[in-house]
Parts: sequence; structure tokens; C-alpha cells
Amino acid sequence: MSDSLPARRDDAYARLNEATIFAEAFNQLIAPEDTGAFFLNVAHHFLNFRTALVLSLGSPAVTLARRGIDSAEEQAMAGSMTAEHIEEMRHKVRLKVLPAPAGVENSIRIAVPFVYGGDLVAFAVLQYDRPTLGDDDSDILRVLGRAAGSALGRIIQAQKIEAERDYAEAIFHSMVSPIINVDTRGVIVKANEAALQTLGADIIGRPYGESFGFMSFDPVGECLRSGIAQHRVDAASRNGVLWGLTVSPLTVARKTIGVIAGFRDLSSLDSLRKQETAA
Repeated sequence: MSDSLPARRDDAYARLNEATIFAEAFNQLIAPEDTGAFFLNVAHHFLNFRTALVLSLGSPAVTLARRGIDSAEEQAMAGSMTAEHIEEMRHKVRLKVLPAPAGVENSIRIAVPFVYGGDLVAFAVLQYDRPTLGDDDSDILRVLGRAAGSALGRIIQAQKIEAERDYAEAIFHSMVSPIINVDTRGVIVKANEAALQTLGADIIGRPYGESFGFMSFDPVGECLRSGIAQHRVDAASRNGVLWGLTVSPLTVARKTIGVIAGFRDLSSLDSLRKQETAA
């Protein structure tokens, strides 16, 4: 009897080590659905569950993957994870034993939390045809759940950043007034349609000084140096139009990475002033 005990422990350690290797593969995933499907595949490899479901939290919750169930059974399995269970899992990040389905004997249903940055982002519900779950099996689910949570959180965060970037791009290009983005080298790296029509389609990739002839003060250069916004500075473009510029620093993590310059045509206003002076 004593001779068989180390063999069982060695087997448990080997399985846990294998699960850790699988966990590293979660870093290669780029979609939430892939994360859910991969978790179920790996979990089934180790524990051979009967049915399973992965749900991401949100309004509404989204099914990322399911196995061995149809849509009706999916709703029933998802419903077994009540709001109280979810709230408990938020505060106590650990596996949760759920009530087994009515009429099903020798079965256990386990909820596995997917956590990212301390927040519960999703969970899996797995049902096994066995009355209990061993400690080594629980350890494997914890390892896989942590890896899935980290991957899913990273993917969701990247999607949010991409959505925010797309939103900012849409605003930038929809502005009626001309706007340009100048990097720290003083090169125009982006311009909306109004700026391209006003200053020329060839301004991208050129130094901003080629587009403006500043009279006595360079607001773009000063904003890049100081990180302080410059308001209502007059400048003449290469086609002779007088512009009023407002330049703001573009910062990331408190570091200036460029400036955004917006401008409007002051030629008519300047002409009016000259007429008033002459009169």
C-alpha cells in the first residue's frame, strides 16, 4: 500500500505540471471565444467532464463556448450560476460547487472563476459524472482558470483600447475645421480631410514648418518643448492664408508624444481690420 502512494503523488505532480504548460499557451490567443473554447478543450483533456459552458460577464452575459449541451440546456446551466453565486465568486476567488441538476445522481457541477486584475471577467460551469472532485483536479482547474482569466482580460482590454482609438479617429476625421497631428520630430503624421484640402494632400510626412510661416512665435515648437497648450497664435500658410492656431499637447502616461493643432481662416477678419484702420 505504501509503495503505491508516491506513484499517485508523482502522477498528480506530472498532471499539474502539464496543466501549467498548457496554461502558457493561453498567451497566444487573440479572441474571447478562442479563450473559452481552449479552456474547455484543455479541461476536458484532464478531467473528462460531461457538459460545460463558459460565460463572460457583461450586460448581457455572452456565451464564449459550450460543450455537450444545446441552447435550452445552456440556459439551464447558466441559470444555475445565480447572482448570489457570482457575487460570492467576486469576493472569494475560488472554485464554487453548484447544486447538481434535479434527478441527476453521482454528479457534481463546478464553477471556475476567470479573473483579471482582481476583477471577475468570466466563469466556466463544468458538470462531471462523479460525486466529488479530487484535490489535484481542483488544482488543475485553478491553474487553467487563472490562465484563461489573464488571457481573456488582456484580450478585452486590447479590444477596449482599439475601440477607443477607432472612436478618436472617427472624431478626428469628422471635424469640419482643419486639424493636424505633429510628432516630437516636428513632422505631420496625421491630418483630417479639411486639413488636407486646405494645406495640400502632400503634407503627411513633412515638417510642419513647410506648411506654415510663423510670424514671430512658433506655437507648435513651444508646445512640444513645454507641454503647455498655445492658444490663438496667428500664422501664414504657404499659400498666403492667415490662420489662427490652437495647439495642444498629446500625452501618454504624462509624456508628450506630439501635438494636435487646430486652425481657422482669419484672412477675411484681417482684411476687415485693415479696412477699418484705413477708414
